[in-house]
Amino acid sequence: MAFLHREVRPDSLIRKALEAPKDLFQQKSYTLDLGTARDWQQVEQFREAENLLVAEITGTAQIKLDTLSNPAHDLTKVQAFRGLVKRVFIYNTAQSGKTLVLKAGVTIFEKSMRDIEADISSMQTDIANVKSDIADVKTAIQSVDSKQDDVLGSLVNIVTVSDNLLLSSDAQVDTTEDTPQKVKEFLIKIGGKYRIKFDFYNGTPGYGAGRIYINGVGVGTQRAAGTWTTFSEDLDVDVNDLLQLYIWDSPTTGHAYARNFRLYGDESHSIGVENTV
Repeated sequence: MAFLHREVRPDSLIRKALEAPKDLFQQKSYTLDLGTARDWQQVEQFREAENLLVAEITGTAQIKLDTLSNPAHDLTKVQAFRGLVKRVFIYNTAQSGKTLVLKAGVTIFEKSMRDIEADISSMQTDIANVKSDIADVKTAIQSVDSKQDDVLGSLVNIVTVSDNLLLSSDAQVDTTEDTPQKVKEFLIKIGGKYRIKFDFYNGTPGYGAGRIYINGVGVGTQRAAGTWTTFSEDLDVDVNDLLQLYIWDSPTTGHAYARNFRLYGDESHSIGVENTV
């Protein structure tokens, strides 16, 4: 691909840029001995630059930029070029004692922009890698969750009924709502048959009640009492079930109260059972 360049006279801003302090412009000089004839010879030591200036010429020479198919320029007439230059080709006859000095460089701003573009490209690659890593982590988490579910599933029905306290929520709660209100809840991690107890009373007998629910569905016996009474019930509960206590009362007659929502049982780690053969 050929690169186009805009020719600029020596008194242009390019010359000023090339002669600017080094903290504003990074440059390199190339000195060629015109005593050696060149037939469009590439300047091998030349490195890519944004601007090119003929700093000194004491003879005659011509230049082509980037490819040999591009136009030739007489360096005694055109002495500055702006635009990306990747390669330089020189033609000159043998001229003893004559020299050509080229200055080439990149302004700090232009170099910084190119560095920023490279950094953005690198960051985009890093982001893509991070997204890939996140996807891998999600897959790993899903795998762990699946294995955890398998483990928990293997723990189904290893709890048996007893009066051994396993879990409790003792704080007193109340409501005046006349529809069932959830006031206590346990997430069950080991399945089995539990003994569930709770204390309850309602201000006006005949209006309020308390009941055990599993996953939002009433499963226990509806209980009511005019004084604090402890109710007990044995229920089968599966892994990851929500064991809940709901209470209610008439809003015009009084409160329903509950406390000491407790789970009892024993963990029985049986290695197996005998099958009939």
